[in-house]
Amino acid sequence: VKSALEFDETVVDEIITHRVDVIAVDVNEDIETVKETFINEEYSRLPVYEGFIDHIIGFVSQKDFFKKYLTKKEDETFLLRDIMQEIHYVPHLMKISDIMKQMQKDKVHMAVVLDQYGGTLGIVTLEDILEQLVGEIWDEDEEIEHNYYKIGKGEFLVNGDMELEDMLGLFD
Repeated sequence: VKSALEFDETVVDEIITHRVDVIAVDVNEDIETVKETFINEEYSRLPVYEGFIDHIIGFVSQKDFFKKYLTKKEDETFLLRDIMQEIHYVPHLMKISDIMKQMQKDKVHMAVVLDQYGGTLGIVTLEDILEQLVGEIWDEDEEIEHNYYKIGKGEFLVNGDMELEDMLGLFD
């Protein structure tokens, strides 16, 4: 119930994956490198940028990529632009309840979060939004991330991305 009440007040800025943490590929990237990125990072979608990460122009799904990769003829080449899908942009102060409705309507799973000047702050996924309502959703291929480690008596190493509220709750 608490999550449902807070859900309507949460803005996207509170749940984004920040630009420095986004795994993305350049639209002109070598296809073999993109394949390796999908395999190593295990994401189902990758944002595609042109020139620099601030200029995200679309995304490519793992399914579409490997379907094209595995069915192309030996002498055929393909570009990410051929299979790239349109990406949506949302303002960083928009409520996640509104973004979720928009993403459901448009049948998209990922959006670029923009600051007040139109610069890229990061990305948000439908999964990120749903996790605010129902709690962490684990995929079978996700690794468990620990937000803190005990390194000595009364000493802990804490992940800098950990929410202050969560940390204070853990350590009373």
